[in-house]
Amino acid sequence: MKRNIKYWMVGLVILFVITGGGKAFATVQTFKDVAPSYWAYVPIEWGAENGVIRGYPDGTFRATEPLEEVHIVRIVANAINDGHLVIDGEDASSYEYYQWMRDQGVPLGDFENRDHHVTRGEMAVILVSALQREPKTLEEAVDYLFEKGITDGFYTTGSMMERYAPEKTLTRAQAMVFMMRVYENMPVTPVVESIR
Repeated sequence: MKRNIKYWMVGLVILFVITGGGKAFATVQTFKDVAPSYWAYVPIEWGAENGVIRGYPDGTFRATEPLEEVHIVRIVANAINDGHLVIDGEDASSYEYYQWMRDQGVPLGDFENRDHHVTRGEMAVILVSALQREPKTLEEAVDYLFEKGITDGFYTTGSMMERYAPEKTLTRAQAMVFMMRVYENMPVTPVVESIR
């Protein structure tokens, strides 16, 4: 009997050591399709925890899906405003997000054309224009992203613009990597104000 207890105790100690002292049990997976081993797991979890992005009602995140302009506008505005934009005491509508971003100097398309898939280039312009509160060209925006450590590029060779690959469609995972790096590499001062 004592021998069995001893083996159980040794087995538990080995299990504890193998799992990293119980750390494996502490990992919480917010989205059922984003495993802790996924390359963008940490930024996606960060985005969810900070109210920057939400998943789908079925519990998925769909990391490789492209984002529409209306989603990027909401993500960037939420990130700049501590998790969500509030206008006159209520959560902002999509149209109000657009209006607020335009007021910040962000060059956006027509609200009626908000459903197109955003490229990495458009994300650069929207993000940097919002951060600096003035319109930026693609070249200025990409240069800023590299300078501040927000991007390493999509490719590893070529000019800065070729490495960035502005023509590529932006995915949900890539957007969260950008947003988390903004917070890691530079201070972001929330701007909460009414647009009415």
